[in-house]
Amino acid sequence: MGQELCDTKLGLAIGGGNNSASTRIGDGEMKPQVRLHLWFPFDGNEEEEEEAKTVITESKKMDTHKTKEDNCSVRKKLRLTKEQYTLLEDSFRCNQTLTPVHKEELAERLALRPRQIEVWFQNRRARTKLKQTEVDCQELKRWCDNLRDENNRLKRVLDKLKFYESEVKAMEDCPSCEKKARVLQFCN
Repeated sequence: MGQELCDTKLGLAIGGGNNSASTRIGDGEMKPQVRLHLWFPFDGNEEEEEEAKTVITESKKMDTHKTKEDNCSVRKKLRLTKEQYTLLEDSFRCNQTLTPVHKEELAERLALRPRQIEVWFQNRRARTKLKQTEVDCQELKRWCDNLRDENNRLKRVLDKLKFYESEVKAMEDCPSCEKKARVLQFCN
């Protein structure tokens, strides 16, 4: 029984399951991940050995590379109080776009940054547009349904008229005038 060497590549990262070079802990603080690379001996295949060296080199680069995410602080979602929300909604009803002066005034009154006010208005306009699009879509759907119903009704009327027209043509050769007159009255 000869001992066979297998090419087992195993990578182990402590501190997270994602591929980033660091992990968030606590209040946005970044902690670098610890990486352990285990490589078993090769059976003499130079291509596989070269590939392994490339993987190790790229892994080391990734560990030392700082991403933009590492430098940014964690942004928390803006939570508004009922009073803040009411004031923003009232301002939005009056005017859907902000002037710089109005934005500064609102930011000061609500104890928020002007950029937060600006983003809130942008999001509110987007929600309004989406709701209006949904309303328009429903209205167009009802209109389309009504047109389809009317079209079906007109098709049935047309089919009846074609049937009566064929009946009248069949009776043209009829010697009795009464039958022809009766069919014509029925069509009208």
